Amino acid sequence: MKAKSPLWSWLLIALLSPSLHANDAANELDTIDLSKVPVVSSDQVTIQDLAAISKFESGEIVNADDGRYTPEQVNKFLDQFVGVWEGHYAISTMDGKELRTMDTRVTYSWETVGETQVLKNQSVYATGDQLSYSTSLSYYWLGRLVTEVEQENIKRIYLGRIAPTGDSVSWNVANAEEALRSSTRETFQSENGSSTIFIRGYEELRQGIRVVYLNLQGRLTRAAE
Repeated sequence: MKAKSPLWSWLLIALLSPSLHANDAANELDTIDLSKVPVVSSDQVTIQDLAAISKFESGEIVNADDGRYTPEQVNKFLDQFVGVWEGHYAISTMDGKELRTMDTRVTYSWETVGETQVLKNQSVYATGDQLSYSTSLSYYWLGRLVTEVEQENIKRIYLGRIAPTGDSVSWNVANAEEALRSSTRETFQSENGSSTIFIRGYEELRQGIRVVYLNLQGRLTRAAE
């Protein structure tokens, strides 16, 4: 299956490597009408697509004993994402130097796989004259909220921690042995009567022996139907 979603590690690598080598800020973003970009095509999700998390040994999973959610809790939270969202992301260094901005259009929809409800994400990103695509699958697994993010045939798995208020989630890499660190929080808010997702996070990016820490900030607004 060719896929993408939330979130962002492999997108950062693809978009930021030229900027980091040049050690310079990106050129001004040339706006692209993302509403005219076709949705990424994908095959139907299968049970095999959801098998990656089960390949971990329990000791390899971050907070392995932290299976706290019911399927109903996970699906209720994920249902807030359903629909089409438009907005932008900005990537900067830890000292605030902006490296790249991206216009974004994101589509979330439910699909049933066996007895599991799966939230599919298909996203398109525009920066300058470059378009990038990615997909993700989010679902309940053994008391946990799991997201599998895939881009350019590379998959990374995250576990979500839902806030007690039910309006935000923090994503962290599932594999405790993962060498690179990242953390992202998505928060739902109402802004001027519109549903909005605010994204804040950081990513550790390696280039040879060099380690770079980057900030991610984003804002997505639900598109009018």
